Amino acid sequence: MTRLIGLLVALALLLPGASAAQGEAGPGLAGWSVDALAGAKERIASLRTDITRAPEDLAKTATATRGALMSGPGVRGFTYFAILLFTAIAMEWLFWTYAYSPLRALRAARADSPTAALRIGLRRLILSASALVLFMVAAMGASTALAWPPGAQEIALSVFLLVFALRLAWMLVSVTLSPGRPDLILVPVEPARARWLAAAVMAALALLAFGRIVPGTLEHAAGAAHAAGAVRFALYTAAAGVLV
Repeated sequence: MTRLIGLLVALALLLPGASAAQGEAGPGLAGWSVDALAGAKERIASLRTDITRAPEDLAKTATATRGALMSGPGVRGFTYFAILLFTAIAMEWLFWTYAYSPLRALRAARADSPTAALRIGLRRLILSASALVLFMVAAMGASTALAWPPGAQEIALSVFLLVFALRLAWMLVSVTLSPGRPDLILVPVEPARARWLAAAVMAALALLAFGRIVPGTLEHAAGAAHAAGAVRFALYTAAAGVLV
């Protein structure tokens, strides 16, 4: 009992000193809470402004895009984009000329153990990722050799980056879940649910990719900051809804 009383007295003596030190050091938890609430309130107000002014920004962007495509620089930018697409596809086609036979053999292979399934999946991923990297490198390399109109190169590379992200996401999903191939599934999922789970994960990843790339293009290339904020919020919310 005496020890308990002594402990309580010691705590009573230490608490005022700790409170004073906390007051000297900074606002503490209460101040952080106030700052967090103020930041959240500011973000909500900014989001409200973005949603309200997004239709106006999108209308201006659509009008400007139509006008740019009908102009000389717009036609030149679209032509350069077609050149990039042709170059990237040709490079990937050249790769698959030599690598498609191994890929077809891997697709036909049967796995009798999780280790074998992992080995087959990694080989498929390496082949597919190599082709995708060549696709992207060819597009980026060709883009540096062209005299782009202002802002056109950023838009073109954003499209290729979006394609890259979507294809890479599908490669990872197809290797991990292997819809239609129960022997190659790498995660503990029922084969009957693998196809639906792959579709849901792919949809969420696609929405996240669009939310990461499209708003940035709208904001930097088109100057539509409010439309970018509203589109980003809509896409991220949809991705969260798919995952939930």
